Amino acid sequence: PANLFDQRFSGVGITASKLGAFRASLSALLPGRAAEISALVLTARTVIGDVAASIEDAIARGETSSAPLVMTKGAIAEARRKCRDQYGSHLAAKASDALVATLGSRVASTEEALLPAAGTPWSMIVECASDTPKGVGASASQRPLLVDAAAALSAGSDRLRLGSHYLERHTRITADRDRFHRDMASIVVEIERQAGRARTLADVSAATEMCWLSGAIRARALPGLLAEVAADRRITLVDLPRSLRAEMDVCGPAVGAPAFRTATGLTGNGVIVAVIDTEVALHPALDGRIIRKHNFTSEPWGFPSPHGTGVAGIIGARGKPFGGIAPDVTLWNYKVLATSAPSANSDDFTGSLAIQQALEDGAHIANCSWGAGPAGDGSSREARACNLAWGHGLVIVKSAGNLGPGAASLTSPADAEGVLVVGGTDRRGLSVQPYSSRGPTRDGRVRPHLVAPGGSIGDRVHGCQLGGTLGLVGFSQPGTSYSAAIVSGLAALLVEQDPERQPDQLRNTLIGACKPFGNPNRNRDGAGLVTL
Repeated sequence: PANLFDQRFSGVGITASKLGAFRASLSALLPGRAAEISALVLTARTVIGDVAASIEDAIARGETSSAPLVMTKGAIAEARRKCRDQYGSHLAAKASDALVATLGSRVASTEEALLPAAGTPWSMIVECASDTPKGVGASASQRPLLVDAAAALSAGSDRLRLGSHYLERHTRITADRDRFHRDMASIVVEIERQAGRARTLADVSAATEMCWLSGAIRARALPGLLAEVAADRRITLVDLPRSLRAEMDVCGPAVGAPAFRTATGLTGNGVIVAVIDTEVALHPALDGRIIRKHNFTSEPWGFPSPHGTGVAGIIGARGKPFGGIAPDVTLWNYKVLATSAPSANSDDFTGSLAIQQALEDGAHIANCSWGAGPAGDGSSREARACNLAWGHGLVIVKSAGNLGPGAASLTSPADAEGVLVVGGTDRRGLSVQPYSSRGPTRDGRVRPHLVAPGGSIGDRVHGCQLGGTLGLVGFSQPGTSYSAAIVSGLAALLVEQDPERQPDQLRNTLIGACKPFGNPNRNRDGAGLVTL
């Protein structure tokens, strides 16, 4: 196709299992260049034009005379050539399509980070591949969901059986974090050295920020300063951040929560849910169980939002008539979305940092009622962060998104393996609503996993409002944000029931508790309406 060089390997069927065959074919086409080809960093996300550009560069440098000249076409390929002319071949080969297009036009789309004025640092994300293997990802996760004993005790738990392997979990997390910081120290030092030499920042230490969970570094510098750093073989991608966007009486009975609590005596006591969202109001129905943990936005604390407050109330409010699903749960608020203006929102890198912080703090469940742009094939940095956090025992509940009813309309990181993706029904759980995003993922996996009430136009969800009142929650629309909150509450009940239940086991338990709809569609309904 005309846009072949703009596509990723996965888009033309070159999966991770086929990369070896591709590399062998490339070696056959370029005799004598086996060492260089072996050194190429190839993944299913690799852009075909990047490989072509590398070959073209080799020819231009006269490194081989036997290789055919590769001609690239398309706007991205042209922008990449311009980027190569201005910033060198290393940055051009590793820059994302979004970055090269922005470097060429100097105008970012509304989905990309707002760029600063000329001569001031940009915020760019440097993805890195460590030579040292990480811990375990979601696909190999067989570790129990472990409990932070100190946090559980401070929350006043008198019934929660403390997991026996918390120290082991903490040790694994610390080892993975320290390994990444150690392995990438030289890259960080070089970025900071370049920034200091160019005098682009008064505080050179602010030039970098590391997220071991996603394997990425934020670099605040002029693009040209990364031209030399990009030559490091451990750097696989240089990208722009993507802004985060925010995505409930009748709902509780629809998912069987009151009956389940009555039968089991479970209320979420001692379980910690990280509400990674807007700022949550200190609502009387949350009676001292909401703790402000970390603010990742440029907006200070003191600006509570109806969205995060509604989500938190759905999970854990006490009282009637609009009590939460797990009314004794402890709620930790990580602020990644601003109330005053979307421009103050965090981005995908910071969303990963928030999940990382919740994991390190000892949360059991993370509710992520937001998206970071369209979902892909599960290889994005935020998807990788979810996978590793899930492998370390953190249950991540993710809203499917509100971009339905079209197919493949999920928001990232709903394409991660280490998440529980939730679509939205009407308030009574009778039918999936048009707004609810559908699967499949870009690589064909079924999503969402299940659905839960999120409300409908004219029949919205109820819960905690600003000002200490109860009533219609969130913004003026229903959404999967509230569906995810319901499932986070159900997950909290199950964690209290068995603190050592693994994330995979918990997800399977909830999927097994679903009631399918008539005329089912797995990429619309998942396994159906969850009900305990």
